[in-house]
Amino acid sequence: MYDINKCQKIAIEQGALHLGLSNPKQSVGYLELNPKQSLTLHNRPAVEKLTQVKGKCDMIVYKDSKGEIITLNEGDTLTIEPAGTYHIHNNPYDEASLTYWDFDGDITHLIEQLRSSDKEGMKTGSERLPIGSQPSYAEATEGQARYQTVAWQAKWFGFTLTIYDPPASHSESRRTRASCV
Repeated sequence: MYDINKCQKIAIEQGALHLGLSNPKQSVGYLELNPKQSLTLHNRPAVEKLTQVKGKCDMIVYKDSKGEIITLNEGDTLTIEPAGTYHIHNNPYDEASLTYWDFDGDITHLIEQLRSSDKEGMKTGSERLPIGSQPSYAEATEGQARYQTVAWQAKWFGFTLTIYDPPASHSESRRTRASCV
């Protein structure tokens, strides 16, 4: 695992990104999610290998129209494949989550955009706009568990991202509002 102290830390609304080494074959770093926060539905042109370093994280992985919820406890690993698989990092818990990521593939363009935007002093957008007047939902289920998140759009480093705000309690009925960005 790459040393987090050697990473460039970029604050985001949901926590922080810690960017490590990045080249056309591999990129590594960490995602720090504050309690009750989620990272947008997204995909990468790379196979993602995740290791949960601190706390817990619920991954919602979309291999079809329904998402599969996979809870990562400290020390757990998850490989998201094939490249391009949509997923959400969700921390509905009361403590911060730290997940190490190791991408097999070229995401250098994204890493460089994040690095250069951070050097320019840009912050995440504070303007939060509802995605649409009528929500469209895709359920993410595993057994009786359901996750509901409210999706918002924000301009961030020149990209339009969908931000998911998880509900206050893990026991509430939940759905994931899926919108591809």
